[in-house]
Amino acid sequence: MNVGSAPTVVIGAGGHALSVIDALRADTRYTPVAALDIDARRWGAKIAGVPILGGDALLARLIRQGVRHFAVGVGGIADNAPRRAAFERAIAAGLIGVPLVHPSAILAEDLRIGPASFIGPGAIVNGGVRIGRNTIVNTGAIVEHDVRLGDHVHVASGAVICGGVQVGVGAHIGAGATVRQYLRIGAGALVALGSAVVAPVGSRAAVGGVPARPIQTARKAKS
Repeated sequence: MNVGSAPTVVIGAGGHALSVIDALRADTRYTPVAALDIDARRWGAKIAGVPILGGDALLARLIRQGVRHFAVGVGGIADNAPRRAAFERAIAAGLIGVPLVHPSAILAEDLRIGPASFIGPGAIVNGGVRIGRNTIVNTGAIVEHDVRLGDHVHVASGAVICGGVQVGVGAHIGAGATVRQYLRIGAGALVALGSAVVAPVGSRAAVGGVPARPIQTARKAKS
């Protein structure tokens, strides 16, 4: 552990946790000391060298041992509810969410990023952007000027969010999708991978294609 770094627990030990652990290790303020997961089949194993101790029942014990910080290792494929649930369990336990940025990301100086949010390798985030709590800007994504990303959003790998776009709570922007400037993507909306969004997307709507058109109903997101 780096001297003076804060011991940190990773909530969720799926594939996204690998990126989270990598970013934690690159940030000398935090050290990943344990991971927890709801899947008992993972207990006793390790992920990227970090022991998966058990489930959320161990949160209280970790806090007694001096752990005060957490990062969310749950990603999201179309449905961000499991990631939101992991975040809320950690907050309810009294832990502090770590905003994580991979060192290869390119960020504007005025970026504001909420607790437990994650900006991945090679992502570009430009001026005037505001990112809420527990939101992912994944590998190679581009978030242009003055974008607003709500809580529990996932901007997946390689997606492009053009200037002035507003993305509501719990929305998912799929890998390689592009959203035209100054549009609004509603809460709980789903934009399928590779889509070109040229019109607003309503809350809980799902769109896909080039140009994007309605394809199904997404899960309802809490506001």
